[in-house]
Amino acid sequence: MANKMGIGGKAQTWPDVSAMEVNADELAQLILKKGRPVHLNQLVPVAVEAWLETLSRERRYMPGDSYSAGEIIRFNGQPAKVEAVQIDGNPKQGRFQILKLAFPDGTKRYVAAGVRGAPIEEHQPVVVDKKQVQRIIEQHDLAVRAAIKRALDADDRFVWFQDAQGDHWCLVEMLPEVKGEEIARVLRLLRGLLADGEIHPKPTEDLVMALWGQENDGSKDYMLKAFSLNVALWQRQDVRWLGDGWVLEAEWQELQERPTLVAPRQPNVITIPQGVRPVEEEDDGADVDVEEGEQPTATDTVEKDLEAWRRNRILNVTIALKAQHYYGNWLPLTRAMRRLLPPRASGAYVVTFYHRFGAKEESFQAYVNWGQRRILGSPKMYEAFYEHGIYPGARLVISHRGSEREYEIRTKPVESEQRVLVRRVFLGDDGTLEYEEVEEPIRYEIEEDVFVADARWDDLDALFRQAEEVGAGIFQLMYEKCCEWWKEKGRQPLYVTASELFPAIHFDERDRGRLTSKATIAWEMWRHRAFEPVGGGRYRFRPEYGDQVRVTGPGTSPKAQGLSLPATDTSPGTLPGKHESPPDESRIEPTPLDEYELPLLSVLVELGGEGRPAKDIFPRLEKRMKLNDADRNRRKPGGEIRWKENAYFAFEKLVKKGEAEKPEYGIWRVTDEGRTRLAEAGLLTLPPPTFERTRTGQLIDTRLVPPDPLFKTLTSQSEEIAEELSPENSDIERPTEHLSTPPAPPSPPSSESLPSRGATERPKMPLRPPAEPPRTTSKPVFSKYYLKYYRIIGDRLKELIFEDVIPVFIRWLRSLWLRQR
Repeated sequence: MANKMGIGGKAQTWPDVSAMEVNADELAQLILKKGRPVHLNQLVPVAVEAWLETLSRERRYMPGDSYSAGEIIRFNGQPAKVEAVQIDGNPKQGRFQILKLAFPDGTKRYVAAGVRGAPIEEHQPVVVDKKQVQRIIEQHDLAVRAAIKRALDADDRFVWFQDAQGDHWCLVEMLPEVKGEEIARVLRLLRGLLADGEIHPKPTEDLVMALWGQENDGSKDYMLKAFSLNVALWQRQDVRWLGDGWVLEAEWQELQERPTLVAPRQPNVITIPQGVRPVEEEDDGADVDVEEGEQPTATDTVEKDLEAWRRNRILNVTIALKAQHYYGNWLPLTRAMRRLLPPRASGAYVVTFYHRFGAKEESFQAYVNWGQRRILGSPKMYEAFYEHGIYPGARLVISHRGSEREYEIRTKPVESEQRVLVRRVFLGDDGTLEYEEVEEPIRYEIEEDVFVADARWDDLDALFRQAEEVGAGIFQLMYEKCCEWWKEKGRQPLYVTASELFPAIHFDERDRGRLTSKATIAWEMWRHRAFEPVGGGRYRFRPEYGDQVRVTGPGTSPKAQGLSLPATDTSPGTLPGKHESPPDESRIEPTPLDEYELPLLSVLVELGGEGRPAKDIFPRLEKRMKLNDADRNRRKPGGEIRWKENAYFAFEKLVKKGEAEKPEYGIWRVTDEGRTRLAEAGLLTLPPPTFERTRTGQLIDTRLVPPDPLFKTLTSQSEEIAEELSPENSDIERPTEHLSTPPAPPSPPSSESLPSRGATERPKMPLRPPAEPPRTTSKPVFSKYYLKYYRIIGDRLKELIFEDVIPVFIRWLRSLWLRQR
């Protein structure tokens, strides 16, 4: 697509930036002039300016101009060489040229030129200014960066390395030689960096100091030596760059070894019911072994350019801590986490997590491994979870801390008191399996089915003993339970969900219960042919297939097939025999309504908060969602298209939840609750609130919200402050017109907090319960009385710049109360 910009007062059309030709000589001159490695961001404006100057000097093909053999012209935005010129003509146009053009990709093309009366190019003096260059960079920065990388990668004169700041380029001729004995010395220095489950990379500046005695003084000499050493080590297979230093590859691989939590498996012995003819197993190719409890996910594409990530990164992510993470001492590098963490070229680096699980802030190191899609924790990570009671099933929020190497990890607190039924498993004194069911208080948000199954695996021996006692695999128990329900229905078609099978397997009362999770049940249902997916998380039970397993290779996941993952079905299970009839099996199921909500909220935020459905919202929503054929069909002949109708239904649900509103007819608007939901899902970063409203509707600056209770117990030290602010000693002016008939003051503190008034002892007042910090939804402390007296002393407070506003204001209110006493 062409780009238009004004040059010399007229509009000129430039070729597509994606086909930009990079002048490597200009970039080489820049690096030589700098005398050190140059960041890619500094190469971008030079490359764009050189490209524009080249375009201004080239002739564009115009049918009215004449050309000669060997000339380079630009045809439809691409450079082309005129290989041959042939003279031809006809009675209407007369004599003209036939040009044979050769393009860089090897294709040939014949075009006419020198045609009488045809348009010709108006040659104008072209001046490329900085504003034009900046405009192209702002609009096409990523395309320009990609073009520069391709050009310099193909040029042997240039060499590249990525450090913590980003991509740097240098010329090979500028770098000092790194000898073999120097590399051998570096390898000796890197030994023994792994100790006690932690690895401490050796920074490049330490290696340069050890080899050449050159300290990091920021000079060109040091930067060239450090860059040359980094490039030499980057080309080796026995060392690895971790973003801020080097380690031996052997020690890095040793760090990757983690204990694997092997689920207590038992062989599945499947007995097909009498009267059912088994179906012969079909050869669909090799199955892919997937660990139990892990659901297949579609392959996601994550931006690999570091600068692109910095512009589009998200600031927080919520993940669920599973048993394999807890006991294996690692965290999953999910798609959302790959947008939170930088995509370093090394594919591995060290990060630090800070937490306040206890009374004070602590931290632990972790090691990001993009190849394994894992974040490997140090022993301190497991100790932090274990000591502070962070069980599997906890929802963890990971967010930026202001650095690409430092992050915060925390749990999500619950809004009110909640409890969950947990089965504790243990071995009795006689070695038999015993368990008890108790209601555990929930201190933070959890994935309930994961928590119930995993949180109390305090005794893994008991879990394995239970599996041995039951003597059956998970799928065998599922198959037998479905056969039982199927027979109770008179062998009529049976449709089940993971929500129904989970309690039947997990809480079986016939000494055959197995500790498992709903995710495992859902995975086994999707994996076996005995359960045929019909959409909406439901499966039709087919006993004739026994324990046959369907293909689980690439492209066969539930999402890839357009099916709903059964593990997401959290609706209450129905009793056997009361299942709904299945839909037409030949029809693809439409996208559920719930999957419209987050994209719909995102589109509204993208539009600035509101928009019209047909004109603004639907075009963007269609691009954002992956709609199938069932979504695009009309609900009935002449009716509304299904996905648009479902979008209306989804918006009505958002309105009921308070996450959207309709201020007027034909306008949809997202509310603060909707933005909060997007932020919790990691799709939006909310700025800190600046103003809020009181219950009377007045706007208040949130910086004035007192972080502590308005009245506190006066200590012996604060008695002097109260005396200083008493009416006799205070020098703050008090307008009499406002104090003549003041409103009723707030309730006074207890008498224990009052200054001593001699020997006369007043009766003690009952202690008030400790005040809570003001909530964001309502701030009763901001009454009219509060605001009125704040205005009285507002001018005076501006002069007290050496003190915080809130403590001074609280002291002023105390002095008012003391005066009335």
